Amino acid sequence: MQQPHIVVLQVQPFYIAVFNMTTLIPKVDFKNGGATPAGAINRPINEKLQDFVSVRDFGATGDGVTNDTAALQACFNYAAGVASVYIPAGTYMVDAVTIQTGQTRGGLAVPSNSHIIMDVSTVIKAIPNSSNSYNVLLINNATNVIVENGTVQGDRATHTDTGVYGACCVAIWGSTNVFINNVTAKDSYTDGFWILYNDAVAPYAESRNVHLINCTADNNYRNGASVIGCIGGSITGGRYINSNGTAPQDGIDVEPNANNGSGSPSTVSNFVVQSVHAYGNAKTGIEVYGAGTVEYVDLLENFCYGNGAQGIVYRNATNGSIDTNTVYSNTANGISAYSLTKTAINNNIVSSNVQSGIIIQNPQNVTTQDLVIDGNVITANATGVQITGLTNSIANVIVSNNDVFNNTGDGININYASNVRVDSNFVSTNGTAADNTFSNIITNNTTYTNITNNTCRTGGGSNQVKYGINIGASTVGSYVLNNDVFSSGKTSNLNIAAADTVVYGPAQTSTAAAFEVVSTTQGLRFPNMTTTQKNAISSPVAGLTIFDISLSKLCVYSGSAWQTVTST
Repeated sequence: MQQPHIVVLQVQPFYIAVFNMTTLIPKVDFKNGGATPAGAINRPINEKLQDFVSVRDFGATGDGVTNDTAALQACFNYAAGVASVYIPAGTYMVDAVTIQTGQTRGGLAVPSNSHIIMDVSTVIKAIPNSSNSYNVLLINNATNVIVENGTVQGDRATHTDTGVYGACCVAIWGSTNVFINNVTAKDSYTDGFWILYNDAVAPYAESRNVHLINCTADNNYRNGASVIGCIGGSITGGRYINSNGTAPQDGIDVEPNANNGSGSPSTVSNFVVQSVHAYGNAKTGIEVYGAGTVEYVDLLENFCYGNGAQGIVYRNATNGSIDTNTVYSNTANGISAYSLTKTAINNNIVSSNVQSGIIIQNPQNVTTQDLVIDGNVITANATGVQITGLTNSIANVIVSNNDVFNNTGDGININYASNVRVDSNFVSTNGTAADNTFSNIITNNTTYTNITNNTCRTGGGSNQVKYGINIGASTVGSYVLNNDVFSSGKTSNLNIAAADTVVYGPAQTSTAAAFEVVSTTQGLRFPNMTTTQKNAISSPVAGLTIFDISLSKLCVYSGSAWQTVTST
């Protein structure tokens, strides 16, 4: 074969300076035939690259029939650390099963220090096979890789379902500093994209600093993208759609393994999913599930809609956030979160989901604690916000500053929880599914609940909530303070069935009472003191009340003297 030549193309390659990346790749010396001379200086990887070698120079045809694996691999190997690879428009058939030299798994392997740019019409397609394990484009234990544009396609249409799923369009195994930009992964027998740990040498280190940017995953058999082992990275922009076939069937599934094969759990941490559209998936739009370790994973500004189950699932994780997402028209819950600690669900718009807008639950009775649900708009779901644990397994939750309205069931429903604060929410026009049945705010089986500064209204519809605020009989130690519940329930603005509740504020059970204690088992105790102590009070005011233990009498100051309350 003749010596490949370098071609200069007028294209706009991918800039990654926004990631503040400092990794270096070797400088190309074109006077030396593209080879890297000894002692060559380095240049930043974020420098604009316009020097390419074409896969056509290595015999690749792109005719959709010829096996182009050997030609593409030869070009990749030649160009690594020397020049960028250009793959012109065409369909390049590749062997996704055979293990290439120096690799531990099958597929077309991308070496370290590679920059691969496909034409937007380029397709790298798996040759139909019957293997349960394949990788069309493989990035395995590599560093400093950029892949841009084009489509990587699996063999879903012809693959026989064996019930074992280990095939992927773009697989990133134990690699560092990887950027996949504007690439479509579709029709995989398993997943569109994988980001995993390196399982070749224990202790199986996670991938690091991996980014999928403006990519699309479409019609993959299991998930659009699976993040199984990664520390630092992101999925930003793009579409993750139409996953269907076998569980989980999510657009994006962040799910480290409980056992990575070396006896330890895998980890996903410091990872962001942002500005993604996830729709049309058979199950969940975006799921975060810590079978292994999940921490500091943030879901920001995503759009999750029209999925066959839930918009967002976030479970078994810590120190994460679900912020400024738009979640609507999903078949189950909008945002479902459970078995979490130190997690914030803030500033989301959650609407028109068949079940709850936001639900916090613990189906396995695992402690969920230290959660904040703040600043969300929650409308036209079944229940607006539902917090439901088992035997008080949910603790230390703040539900604040939310607009919860026009939901068909309860506005905010709290059940089996402790130390919950429901504060400064606007809760109105809920319970539209059945008249005089639901509540704007309801608690049951809870302990130490503060319901403060909320505004509740029935709304003007034909179906209205029964109660503005409903404190169920199984609730213990509630404080209902400073709420505006004027015209907030068809039967009653405020229903207190619990034995131990303190009520204070305007327009409560009685408009004449500014402060009210409701209990059938306990009373209200005034300060106890002796007559001497009573008389020593400096400048008592009219109405001041104490219990005089010397007299065993309740005493009230009239404005000029202490008067003893006696029976008549």
